[in-house]
Amino acid sequence: MSAQPLATDFLTKNVRRLREALDHHNATCEGRAAAFVLHPYDRGVLPFDELWGLPLVEDPGRTVKGFLVACPLQHTAGDHPGPSESE
Repeated sequence: MSAQPLATDFLTKNVRRLREALDHHNATCEGRAAAFVLHPYDRGVLPFDELWGLPLVEDPGRTVKGFLVACPLQHTAGDHPGPSESE
């Protein structure tokens, strides 16, 4: 078995999680999403600079495998619970 299918499965799974979080954000928040915020390790394994027009940015304060859909209306992470913030 080659490593390529595993890499493709990994990317598919993670891009799907980001899309689901963005869709949830768009359905539940009046603000427009500004970015995906990821731990530097997670950001490093995604070969994209942006997805659906949103930049992928690094935050060493995020946990590995966690991300946040950043929104100007969010003042703290607790302001918008749900899949938009995923740990």
